[in-house]
Amino acid sequence: MLNWGRFGPDWFTTVYPLLKDNPPLLLFANDFVILSPDEIVHEIEAFRSPDDYRKTDPRHRFIPFAKTGAGDLYCFYLNEQMKEDIPIVLVWHDTGSATYEAGNIQDFIFLQMLFAVIDPNDPDNDFMQGIERMLQTHQQYLTVPQADIVSTIYKRNHLDENGTYKDLLSVSELNEILSETAFHKYQQSFTYTLPDPPVKETVENKRRTGLLALTIMLPIPAQLNELLKTLNWRPANTENKKVQVLHRKNSVLFGTPSLSTVDDTFRQKLKELKNKFPEQLVLSFTDNETGIVHEL
Repeated sequence: MLNWGRFGPDWFTTVYPLLKDNPPLLLFANDFVILSPDEIVHEIEAFRSPDDYRKTDPRHRFIPFAKTGAGDLYCFYLNEQMKEDIPIVLVWHDTGSATYEAGNIQDFIFLQMLFAVIDPNDPDNDFMQGIERMLQTHQQYLTVPQADIVSTIYKRNHLDENGTYKDLLSVSELNEILSETAFHKYQQSFTYTLPDPPVKETVENKRRTGLLALTIMLPIPAQLNELLKTLNWRPANTENKKVQVLHRKNSVLFGTPSLSTVDDTFRQKLKELKNKFPEQLVLSFTDNETGIVHEL
């Protein structure tokens, strides 16, 4: 039941014909590929490796047995084993999360056999004969009620009035079955990756919130005035009639306050202003936490 043969470019033409009459585990399921023993060992070692890109928290104990076409892994989740029942989860390779699929392998097989007849790939008579044979080889792994449900659905007429394939199971009927049979954590997710290591705060990386202010000596030349309009900062009240002040509250700088740590949105415009009018402009940052004014 766990042997899909050796995969390769000619698997479908040379191996599949030998399997389809006596289907191994979920051969006709949708987006399901069994793992070989060597692949299982490789994936377990990858989960444990500190160099693996997923950075799996070692507290999570996964035993993979199959994968999707995208490389996500169906796994036994040993952390929540209850006597003989080990939940099945889908470990997503690119999100750092895992999703509960079933409370045990028996229920997982049952659900996959139902999913197989909702919008299957390239349905034809070969597929219909295949799922009937899959029920024959899988029936011993299902409860009697589960086998009855699958058998009833698989025996339905699969052709519409135009002679084209129609789904044997609707989404609404599937949801009704799930409401009565699904694992209580079905489709719930959890994070399995290690948290990012805390970064020690230093002068060079400290997050600072404060007020960016641009003090401009009056009068303002027309060219400078046009550049200031593109900046679109608010004017501030000041008693000094010789200057105009524009400011932007709640600006964030990381590290020692300087022009290089100003947000990219404004940095280039501010550089242009300072380069063209070095004697007429003063740029400053007032740190909300300390009240210190830094000239940038």
